[in-house]
Amino acid sequence: MLFGYRATDNITPGFVDISGSGTQVLAGVDDEIAFVQVGVNFKFYGQTYNSVYASSNGLITFGLGNSECLNSSLTSTDWIGHAVAVLWSDWATHFPGSVYYKTVGTQGSQQFIVQWNQVMGHSSSPKNITFQGILFEGSNSILFNYANMKTGDGRADGGTATVGLAKEGTKIVVGTEPIFMPDPNWSTPEDPQVCEQDPSRCIQPVIQVGEQPTYNYVDKDPLEWSYNNAIIGDNYSIIYSTVPIPGAIWLLAPGLVGLIGLKRKYLG
Repeated sequence: MLFGYRATDNITPGFVDISGSGTQVLAGVDDEIAFVQVGVNFKFYGQTYNSVYASSNGLITFGLGNSECLNSSLTSTDWIGHAVAVLWSDWATHFPGSVYYKTVGTQGSQQFIVQWNQVMGHSSSPKNITFQGILFEGSNSILFNYANMKTGDGRADGGTATVGLAKEGTKIVVGTEPIFMPDPNWSTPEDPQVCEQDPSRCIQPVIQVGEQPTYNYVDKDPLEWSYNNAIIGDNYSIIYSTVPIPGAIWLLAPGLVGLIGLKRKYLG
């Protein structure tokens, strides 16, 4: 049976600080990704993974890394690979910022934690923030924990961030577009005065050499909690739980319009 997700913030916050015990990656970087072995099998939208990509910009992706710093709505983004947007925005891990990861718990119910620790808004922000995403073995639930979210500027409380889950969807061909390349038979005029008199004659032309397909994505089923909306406060958590796809469709589709309005309510 295939499973989707539903979300609620009606839970007791459960931040698990791993900055003193986890493996450190992405220290002192901007717009970078790290490939990480999870150590457990985690099933996300019907596919099982034992590795992820973590970006310095608050994203966890499966199958392909994504270092994009310009966040967008999950309802409009054509994802290549499934994505977990813990707090997707333009963050940097300049000192003392860093990213940590760690697998904890007992076999069969382990938890894989990625923690963005004391990161700042690029290129700087008055204050640093800390948040984390946790993948649960067995239940395949996902927990977002936010320790402190006060950046001291417009990025505070997720004001410039995307939060939620994104499914890759099915890629379909919708058309074609031309492929161009520089004309290999063209050469620069020998007389330099030609370029001075008519600069256009000294620009190498391009020629069409073929066509390539263009794509669209359907059946993406994103579950977006917030987009550029300052509703993610300090000591705050969101839990994403799996539900069978028929139930997930019933729960998620109406929620796309009003997830923010349903804050503090169970989406069911």
